[in-house]
Amino acid sequence: MGDTAPQTGEVGRLYTEAVTKDVLHGLAELAQRTQQPVLLFGFCSGAYHALQAAYRDSAVGGLILVNLQRFVWREGDPSDIVRRSALRPTQFYLRNILSTQAWLRLLRADFDVANLVRVFAVRLVRRALADIDLVLNILSRAPTQVRKVRQSVQMLGRRGTPILYVLGANDPGIEEMAEYFGSDGRRLRRQRNVRLRLLEGADHTLSAHSVRAALIQEMRDWCLDRFRQQNNEIQLGTADTPREPSSALVSLRSFQASALSPRK
Repeated sequence: MGDTAPQTGEVGRLYTEAVTKDVLHGLAELAQRTQQPVLLFGFCSGAYHALQAAYRDSAVGGLILVNLQRFVWREGDPSDIVRRSALRPTQFYLRNILSTQAWLRLLRADFDVANLVRVFAVRLVRRALADIDLVLNILSRAPTQVRKVRQSVQMLGRRGTPILYVLGANDPGIEEMAEYFGSDGRRLRRQRNVRLRLLEGADHTLSAHSVRAALIQEMRDWCLDRFRQQNNEIQLGTADTPREPSSALVSLRSFQASALSPRK
């Protein structure tokens, strides 16, 4: 992700429009040089910018989105650091509701109970509004934010843009997904172009070696599956020209080897 120009005053602002434009410029250059669709891999805020670029440029031939925290950015929204340090996904608390340690922490007031209740209430309201979004769109004069996000992702489906969407099982990005696409991302799972995967035992930065290895394997399998699908389309006459995947797969295998090699 490129740094924005100092004169814009946007240095260090992860979700600024200038960063999306940087990605679009790089995308255009790669597409022009290679005359091939470009695969974008984004992590956290990088996933947001990769997704925004895919909405705007059909040169994106695939997306790998890891721990995406936001589908929408509004000026003044809290930073990801604040959101990640605030609360874990709702399912984490439900899974630990019978935990003795959790109740002891509650009795000792080890965390802000009022904030926990407030955030849960906001989450419930947002999920409820998402569930009745069809009604809200009929009643309102303009599309809701939920509707806009769903339509944008559906557009990628109609375009045939394959998406590997990976989240840590306890990552706050799960709540963002649920508030736009339902629990467990059920509306996303219906799209044939989307493969949704959860990484167990993962923190936000994927610091565990085993988690990084699992992600690399998911990426490798997805790339190979996509290549096989493209070959089938070519044989059936539904694709115009073959897309040579060898360089991408070689790079991925090199990345896998270097990432998994023991550190000295």
